[in-house]
Amino acid sequence: MKMMESGSRGWHTKSETGKAAKKLLREALTLPTEERAELAAELIASLDGPADIGVEAAWAAEIERRAAKVLSGESEGTPWEDVRCGSTRTRDLIFDCFAQVEHLSAAFTLEPGDVVTTGTPSRVGGAMNPPRFLRPGDVVRRIDPGEPAVAASS
Repeated sequence: MKMMESGSRGWHTKSETGKAAKKLLREALTLPTEERAELAAELIASLDGPADIGVEAAWAAEIERRAAKVLSGESEGTPWEDVRCGSTRTRDLIFDCFAQVEHLSAAFTLEPGDVVTTGTPSRVGGAMNPPRFLRPGDVVRRIDPGEPAVAASS
């Protein structure tokens, strides 16, 4: 098992980097920032495995099922005022958004449109008076201006 240690360039293995890789790194570091970022993104993306088509199809079917429940009126939403009363500011997070994205990006590629959920903010669920939790049939809906609404229910 290779040991990991943190250096001035981040995490690396203690094993010796090959001459070709060192030369490539020296050349890459001379590139303009935008080109280095593009190269880094391509290298990181090359570590990802292929998308699991079965999982993608299952999520698409689940979204369709849940959206149909909302559109048919079978599931009921929560008024914005109720949702808004439980919102929290990003300054209240234990780890700021930048630190979270940096940490997640080290593990896998984040793409435009990816949603990062950060846990339960204060003033929701068990912290409400009286406590309130999602129940079967409740719907969570995300709406972005200019984009189709995304809804999910249990």
